[in-house]
Amino acid sequence: MALTDTAIRKTKPSDKPFKMTDSSGLYLLIKPNGSKLWYMKYRIDGKEKKLAFGPYPEISLLQARRLRETARNNIHAGVDPAAVKQTEKQKRKNGQTFSQIAINWHSEHKRWSEHYAKTVMRRLEMYVFPDIGDRLIEEIETEDLLFTLRKVESKGFLEITARLKNYVTDIMHYAMKKKLLKANPALYLDGEFAAPETSHYPALSLDKLPELLTRTDSYCGRLLTKYALKLSLIFFVRSSELRIARVVSCISPAKFHECFINWMRDCHSSNDKDVMAIDGKTLRHSYDKSRRKGAIHVISAFSTMHSLVIGQIKTDEKSNEITAIPELLNMLDIKGKIITTDAMGCQKDIAEKIQKQGGDYLFAVKGNQGRLNKAFEEKFPLKELNNPKHDSYAISEKSHGREEIRLHIVCDVPDELIDFTFEWKGLKKLCVAVSFRSIIAEQKKEPEMMVRYYISSADLSAEKFATAIRNHWHVENKLHWRLDVVMNEDDCKIRRGNAAELFSGIRHIAINILTNDKVFKAGLRRKMRKAAMDRNYLASVLAGSGLS
Repeated sequence: MALTDTAIRKTKPSDKPFKMTDSSGLYLLIKPNGSKLWYMKYRIDGKEKKLAFGPYPEISLLQARRLRETARNNIHAGVDPAAVKQTEKQKRKNGQTFSQIAINWHSEHKRWSEHYAKTVMRRLEMYVFPDIGDRLIEEIETEDLLFTLRKVESKGFLEITARLKNYVTDIMHYAMKKKLLKANPALYLDGEFAAPETSHYPALSLDKLPELLTRTDSYCGRLLTKYALKLSLIFFVRSSELRIARVVSCISPAKFHECFINWMRDCHSSNDKDVMAIDGKTLRHSYDKSRRKGAIHVISAFSTMHSLVIGQIKTDEKSNEITAIPELLNMLDIKGKIITTDAMGCQKDIAEKIQKQGGDYLFAVKGNQGRLNKAFEEKFPLKELNNPKHDSYAISEKSHGREEIRLHIVCDVPDELIDFTFEWKGLKKLCVAVSFRSIIAEQKKEPEMMVRYYISSADLSAEKFATAIRNHWHVENKLHWRLDVVMNEDDCKIRRGNAAELFSGIRHIAINILTNDKVFKAGLRRKMRKAAMDRNYLASVLAGSGLS
């Protein structure tokens, strides 16, 4: 006779274990200590076996029957249910339950604020994990998710229900990417729940506008909030549209760069022979696939003496630095400066332009200038570089377990290469930088040798040449590194209109102001944090009092 819950509850233990049978092999074993355990007896491949389902009442009669039917289906398919159970146990051990997958999904969102991350996890632990947290994620179906979220909706928590649906959908999608699921059961939840009610606030009457203006002017909260209030009164747009990316995208890049350079010219003084490094950087996530726009590439002019960005310009699409550098030079005052570029900028037209504007150049030479590169190789054979016949200057450095010796050689253009002085306007010096790198712990190995060639219109000594090329790399260490590591520029996905290009300029402004602020002596990251939290300090740096 089939079991009932009433019969099971009323049954008392005896001195010896005994069984209460249900049907199709399912029975309840009652032990003398009062424990009641579900088992199923079955035969497969001619052998009799026993499968445990768990204790009663944790596993109810209805659940035990469902587990029995699942096991019978496996037997009919020729699969041993005990092997299936062992596989599921191993999957749980490997973290394939919904709760473990959700925790992994949660931990990968590094950019969430601490408060938001705690809110997401608290909601999952309160409303989702109790129902499906311990289940294998591959077993969960749309009905299970619907049942769980309906319970939250029935309490009137419509906003939380909507957010939980989004979390669950993302978690299931994450499991698909990890190849734990073939389909996302949460996708079928759309339209199943009531939408959260939205409250619309009445428009402000005109007679209250003077009061609003007065209260905005006297507002003593965050300075950023005050500026946002004032901007909203100028643009009359929704708060979402007031967000800075949308506003900035409407600004003309040409006007912005003009203002930026004029501002730097007014507040920054530079000495003659200041090394101005020109180099480019691609904003990796600024591409817009939907509009078929590639990532933008920004060329910056960097004063190595003051660690300031003097100017910037974006390269045109389907173009490169060769065409952008002359445009940037047109915007700058380079008289008396030494302009350094990598091999991409080593172009005759650029050299002539720098000379016409009263500056000097120091260009790296590589294979893109084939004749010039070959002339260097013939003039400075490798076997003679250890014992140079010309003006030379050596530097030795040890750091991070490595030793590097850099040898710098400078000579006038020899008679056999005089033709190059007609091709390259103002050419005076041929320069060579040789580096010997070795790992201190591996002194027996031959040091790694690297040779780099340069041409210059400046009358450089070997020591000044060494300083100039060393300073050129400041654009990487003091600008590009800060943009990527401190400001996360490569992770910024702003791409609307001109916003990506303009935000690049805004970051340059922030670096200029904070780098030269002498009030608070700290790194750029700490200065940014202080400016965000301390409105007095923010007002001080915005005034530009710390600029040289």
